[in-house]
Amino acid sequence: MRKPRYPLTASAVLLLTLLVSVPAAASTVAWYRFDEGSVGSVPSGPVPDYSGNGLSGTAYGTDGPRYVTGLDLAFGKALDFDGTDDRIYVPDSPVLRLTHSLTLEACLNLHSFLPASNSNSFIVWRGDTRGGLDPYTLTLAPTTQELRFWIESLTPGDYTDLRTPFIWLNQPVHVAAVLNGASGFMGLYVNGELRNSTSTTTRPFGPLDPGKKPGLGIGGFWTPTGTAFFLDGVIDEVRISDAPLDPTQFLCSVPPILTWTGEAGYSADGVNPDAGNPSSAASPTTFTFRVRCKQPYLPPTIAQCLIQHCVCGAWQSYKTLPLTAGAGDEVTGWIYSASTQLPNEPFRYLFFFANSRGTASGEPSVYRAGPLLAGPPKLCWSPATGFGTDGVNPNSAKAGTRFRFEVLYTDSAGDAPTLRKLLIRRNGALYRTLTMNPVTGGNYREGMTFYCCNKLTEAGTYEYRFKFRDGSGLATGTPTAWKSGPTITGTSGLALTSLSAVPAPAGAQLTFSLPSPASVTATVLNIAGRPIRTIVADRPLDAGLQTLLWDRRAETGLPAPSGLYLIRVTARDASGGQSTALATLALR
Repeated sequence: MRKPRYPLTASAVLLLTLLVSVPAAASTVAWYRFDEGSVGSVPSGPVPDYSGNGLSGTAYGTDGPRYVTGLDLAFGKALDFDGTDDRIYVPDSPVLRLTHSLTLEACLNLHSFLPASNSNSFIVWRGDTRGGLDPYTLTLAPTTQELRFWIESLTPGDYTDLRTPFIWLNQPVHVAAVLNGASGFMGLYVNGELRNSTSTTTRPFGPLDPGKKPGLGIGGFWTPTGTAFFLDGVIDEVRISDAPLDPTQFLCSVPPILTWTGEAGYSADGVNPDAGNPSSAASPTTFTFRVRCKQPYLPPTIAQCLIQHCVCGAWQSYKTLPLTAGAGDEVTGWIYSASTQLPNEPFRYLFFFANSRGTASGEPSVYRAGPLLAGPPKLCWSPATGFGTDGVNPNSAKAGTRFRFEVLYTDSAGDAPTLRKLLIRRNGALYRTLTMNPVTGGNYREGMTFYCCNKLTEAGTYEYRFKFRDGSGLATGTPTAWKSGPTITGTSGLALTSLSAVPAPAGAQLTFSLPSPASVTATVLNIAGRPIRTIVADRPLDAGLQTLLWDRRAETGLPAPSGLYLIRVTARDASGGQSTALATLALR
């Protein structure tokens, strides 16, 4: 009986990887893809043959068969047969008289075996209304729950009946029957794997009785008034070939399919525990990786867990773990596992399986983050241009240059830093402590760049280092140690000289010398260092001796009282060079 079961679930369609764009091969004599109608509808016209031989069929049934989402999402649709009276009838043709070699194929999702009173559930069959004269048949035997491949000649008693247990209920499979007329080989395949074989001298007979309604039946007896041999399930991609195809030539290729095991700790990923201590800890954590491979009848030739670690913002191969098969069965698949300890680094992993059909698919075959390690963060040099081997750019310049400092922060658990400082020493003494800021983009686990900019205006020997911390402790790595730089090549090319300040009848006169054009700011400060008047601000002046006048008034407009004052003059040139000089002024 048909149940509400279309479209098929995503888990059901994982098993088959069908070659959707394969053209009809020269050996193909009939091919039914069942992609024509909309989901839920019944074929309203001829069911087309894609072999090019024009062997269209006709659908029969009280309520079907109906189109459903196909046995592979990429393949389109399929037909759902209700096991009651749904079937496809194809009138006979000379090209169907396969008397030497042949291959019968179909994709199948069997919902149930019909009651034992049904001796067969036809997948694809050729014959007529005469009992016991069927040249070739691929069918299911409900009584014994077997897949059958039957061939028969016109000689009484000359037939071969090849069988294999069929255990794949409610999951999509590819089935195939092959007869090699030259060697006598006769084989039954499920998902490309040979399940049973024999050697036979039987060869199918050719012509059927034209008065006995000859033809093909798919999903049931071909005749419009037939009452037996129906199938309860979804059928797709029925193909008949006049050659003994090799499994590599079948319509579907069946590489391994990987899923999470569903066990405690492994329901949504493949590692347990999800977090722990690094191998360097007093009590290191052993991580176990587990995955389910759902192709046990064609065991993988490669079964590995590929682990990568993030080194200074770049993912690199860390370890390949060979996996060992454990518990499982032919229906649910086998569980593979391996264990290891890991250092304090960011990790990701995937499972890589392969057999002669190809590489595995499924969620576990894509890289997944984890596990998380409980350890302090690490610092690396920034990968940005101008850095890479140190943390400052430029590496040398004149005094007054604005320098940019960068460092790359990573934390295996993805925690943000609670301390992010740049320390600068000049001539062996701590000179400045600056807070680093994050650059847009990146993440703490795989790498976040931090930066700050600072102008160094004094000559001297400079060193710097970075100091970061999170809840696990102080960061480690080369950038945490003192490193020489940047190099100040000398004072700025702009060297303001000969500054003097003397009283004048109306206030004071300032003189100084510039080696090149510059913008000048002159400020008067009281003896406590507090500005009381800006004489000029960023005034462009030419090279040479310069004179400025102060009218002895403060910014308030009131006269400055007698006393000792400081005169500060700062000059900046177009290249960023800067020079500052101080002079004293005594007013009476």
